[in-house]
Amino acid sequence: MEKSEPSIVLQSLLKLTRYYLVVWLLLEALTFVWKGYALPANDNFAIEWLMLALLLIVEVSKVHWGVRGNLLQEQKAFRFSLLFSFASLVGYLYFLLWQTYVLRIEATLAIIGVTLTACTIVMSLVGFVNTSKEAA
Repeated sequence: MEKSEPSIVLQSLLKLTRYYLVVWLLLEALTFVWKGYALPANDNFAIEWLMLALLLIVEVSKVHWGVRGNLLQEQKAFRFSLLFSFASLVGYLYFLLWQTYVLRIEATLAIIGVTLTACTIVMSLVGFVNTSKEAA
């Protein structure tokens, strides 16, 4: 059986996710600062900053393993990418649903993040299946 080629769609999604991460981090950090000054005291403020940092680490890991899995056609890398993608979904859902104060801009950013992550999961699954067929 001939070796499958890397997916241009998945690679484009991962590249877009890199750029989106920068925008998301900047806007989310600015909204956190604004909420710290403008809104009443929030007991979960430190937890929300921690979640921001954790989601950033998870997203960077997802992109790294996704690019590696796609370009090298490695099943292990696709597995890690999928694992981090599901963790990323939970993180975005936290910012969308479980935050103490959710601004409209944060809801929009979280929905975009969920959409990008869902598309990445679908394309990673396709890549994983293609490499599975090749290994069999």
